[in-house]
Amino acid sequence: MVEHAPKGALASLARVLAVLGGLLMLLVAVVSTYSVVQRWVTTNPVQGDFEIVSIGGGLAVFLCLPWAQQRGANILVDSFTTRAPAWFNRALDGLWNLVYAGISAGLAWRMTLGAQDTVTSNTSSMVLGIPYGWAMALAAGCFAVTSVVALATAFKPAPPRG
Repeated sequence: MVEHAPKGALASLARVLAVLGGLLMLLVAVVSTYSVVQRWVTTNPVQGDFEIVSIGGGLAVFLCLPWAQQRGANILVDSFTTRAPAWFNRALDGLWNLVYAGISAGLAWRMTLGAQDTVTSNTSSMVLGIPYGWAMALAAGCFAVTSVVALATAFKPAPPRG
């Protein structure tokens, strides 16, 4: 069976975000590797490397969430439904996608409020002074897109399990 990539504006947005997330994670890996080599060669690591890794790594994951949802690549536990009829599994998957949409929307809302508060209070990282507000706002946007994707996937047939 050949699987076809989802189509449409929402799928394209999810794909672009995932590519950006992958590129960001590559950049984080390069910075981390460079810092380790610098520490080994000169005993002077990249200043604030842990801040770059934590912010960049977190954002990379957030950027990939919509694509993972679009592709059905999130964690799936089917211990109790393995022998259930296909229609039951599809309905249950749709229900859990609706739950995930609601949770993602709630997280987007709360992270938006947190980002506003963080920007207002000028909260930043200790070593490099990187402001956190923009990262939280981007993460909130990713949760919002994930919520919309989860709503869209809730009403589509699930791919076969196994």
